[in-house]
Amino acid sequence: MIEEIKKGTASGYGILSGELSGNIFSVDIDGDSGRELLNKALKYQLPKTVEWTSGREGRTKLLFKVPNWASTENFKSRRTETKVKCADEPGKSEGLEIHWDGKQDVLPPSVHPMTGKYYWVNSPEKKK
Repeated sequence: MIEEIKKGTASGYGILSGELSGNIFSVDIDGDSGRELLNKALKYQLPKTVEWTSGREGRTKLLFKVPNWASTENFKSRRTETKVKCADEPGKSEGLEIHWDGKQDVLPPSVHPMTGKYYWVNSPEKKK
């Protein structure tokens, strides 16, 4: 599998969220209304972080690590939907999802069933 990843021929791999991952969590933004929901919930600008997408309109994922000194007692996975329906996925609403214990995210360059692949918006390899 490591050789497939290095060659870029792996069909997919992911990252686990929560305590088992060393307190990594992701924010899954589904659509423009999901981004608006996140912006309304924040009292400050999020720091630049690792970000990737499937290429679907308005869809992106952000990755963060909770510092060791911070309490994760109240962290949990949750999804909040908006009233806006997904244009490319009938029956599903846009929204915002926090991934914590028991969740995993698919990472680039994994295969995506609708767009062909995931790709980095802000790679973990980029220099700050």
